[in-house]
Amino acid sequence: MLFDFFKSKKKEGDKDDDILAKISYIITENSESTIVDVELKEYNDECIQSLCNIVDILANEKSTSDTVEIIKNAMIEDGKQDSLVKFFSYLDLKTKTRLLKINEDDNEPCIKPSEVFLK
Repeated sequence: MLFDFFKSKKKEGDKDDDILAKISYIITENSESTIVDVELKEYNDECIQSLCNIVDILANEKSTSDTVEIIKNAMIEDGKQDSLVKFFSYLDLKTKTRLLKINEDDNEPCIKPSEVFLK
């Protein structure tokens, strides 16, 4: 499991001082854009490497499926199956929309006819 998404409640003895690097994605009520919050304990090699590890995880497609699995399990555990159905419906729509956009972009010619003619 890559993330402890809903279960991030602090355990006894845990301290924020132990966090070397952190990336949070936030959407507020008054904004449609996503805010990316990056925190580093220090600008030393250990913290920068930890930040790099987080970015590497985010770039990995498996992290998306792991995150969705954690969300699914948390919603089931909390008895929120209705919210889970909505989540998967929205996710399905977002995925289809992104795939359609990729297909539209692929239909564009690499070289436009107007670029072939020499002036």
